[in-house]
Amino acid sequence: MKNKLFLLTLLTIALGSCQKEENTISTPAISDGNFNRASTTTYTGIGSVPATFTQKVLLENFTGASYGKCPANDYAIMQLQSQYPDRVITASFHKNDRMETVSTSALLNFVSNGTVPNIPGMMVNRIVYNNKIINDQGTWSTTVPSALSVSPNIGIALQSAVQNRVLTMTVHAGFNAAITGNYKMCVYLIQNNEQHTGVGYDQANSFNADITSPFYNMGNPILNYTHNNVMKKLVTPINGIAIPSSYQVTGGHMIQALSIDLPASLTLNDTYIVTYVYDTGNLRVMNAQIARIGAIKIWD
Repeated sequence: MKNKLFLLTLLTIALGSCQKEENTISTPAISDGNFNRASTTTYTGIGSVPATFTQKVLLENFTGASYGKCPANDYAIMQLQSQYPDRVITASFHKNDRMETVSTSALLNFVSNGTVPNIPGMMVNRIVYNNKIINDQGTWSTTVPSALSVSPNIGIALQSAVQNRVLTMTVHAGFNAAITGNYKMCVYLIQNNEQHTGVGYDQANSFNADITSPFYNMGNPILNYTHNNVMKKLVTPINGIAIPSSYQVTGGHMIQALSIDLPASLTLNDTYIVTYVYDTGNLRVMNAQIARIGAIKIWD
């Protein structure tokens, strides 16, 4: 029980460190092709594009309640969030459990031609390590610091509002230098504190008999296990929304308006927007951002 309480405390600290939120604001939008693009003159509360951005890392985590090594995987993520406050953003794509959504197969089809990796498996800003884009836990001690060491030219800000379970949001992508290449923006919805009892939710635990593990004697499976960073829904297509080259200049500021109906199963207080910009040439995530729905996240 003490181990479980320790894990829950650490998780609360780690998640809290990743969020800096202020008041909800709304932004008018104008039509732009298949999506709505907000007017470039209405972004109250976000401000102009700054000269520098903080590099963040997106962990796209392949996991599942039926895989016994995943508790250690979750623990490693919590440690990373604690070690690098406000810089480690995670979206967990479940496989072979009741939290799996179509987004798991969509992402696997996009990055690995549908090949299912060893689970748990992780993409770290989609950087290729050991000739693989999806790597196992043993590589993270070097891959995450390496990914965070970059000085980014792209930053992201977020604002959103919820009314009658319709989420409207405006995603801001800013550039602090002129850069070439083709870039796209993607948006996910994730949920924390996903906790239910039964097959497909109770977490298999390969460490129940390992006295050195924080999961020692917690049961196999662990009942009422708290799943966090659970990928719930794609807001954009998995291949994203193109950022026109006209924005890829110093001070360039693309503003993308989006809206989505929220599934009834989502707990609003535990739902977050994760957004990122990636290079279409190598799939590498250039930078990422997270904010609770109904909140504003300024440039940082």
